[in-house]
Amino acid sequence: MLLLQKHTLRGLFCWFILFFPFILRGQIKPKGEDQTKDLPLERIIKLSPLALIDPFGPTIAAYYEQQLPARRHWHSLEVEAGYTFQVAGLTEAAKSYRLRTSYRYYLSSKWKRQRNHYTSIAFLHRQFFDQGAAFVWRENRSFQQNLPYHLRISQQSLTLNIGTTRYFGMDERFNIDLGIGLGLRRTRILFTDLPSDAVTPNIPDIFERNFKEYIEETTVKDRNHLFYSTVLAVKLGYILQKNRLASKQK
Repeated sequence: MLLLQKHTLRGLFCWFILFFPFILRGQIKPKGEDQTKDLPLERIIKLSPLALIDPFGPTIAAYYEQQLPARRHWHSLEVEAGYTFQVAGLTEAAKSYRLRTSYRYYLSSKWKRQRNHYTSIAFLHRQFFDQGAAFVWRENRSFQQNLPYHLRISQQSLTLNIGTTRYFGMDERFNIDLGIGLGLRRTRILFTDLPSDAVTPNIPDIFERNFKEYIEETTVKDRNHLFYSTVLAVKLGYILQKNRLASKQK
């Protein structure tokens, strides 16, 4: 029951992160800056073509960026939801999803429409699920047995990013968003439904490539790794709702 409660709380937290920008959709009116006649605040939807060649497998990723109310500077909150199929190195039954939220601070002058460069901080949660069967060693490698197992791999990362946007098309409704980042990523690998003396099946290098201190065969069922993470993002976006005050302040 306690484990179920933990999973429930984690799921509620992830969904809160995902839908938090919708709560802010033009409902907050900042003090000291006359934006009331220009609400709702700017909203952008995006897709990532690079997600289709994600190292962990082809991914469909969609983004939503919501401008936040502010007196002096342009900043926003961006969320991502992605689904991965055909996870690299795992069985055909493997599935994965990812959720990301990031805070963006644009570096251009006050309310400038051609705001291009930005910095951001982003948090990512990614989950992999798999199940299968494998011949594993038991009782100090005295014999092998074909056993079913469940595998759960979770990743959390925190990155600092820099990027730029370019606007084009009719009324500059379309944009291309380019960004790079560096941070830390924690990976937890957990096997379940295996006997305590069973040697765990091999894990693809894509999940453990920087941790050679773990021998290839081990009875450790729960592994935690921490290593550097890099981000390269290319997104194509469309502005659903402009903040017209930005154009007036050009």
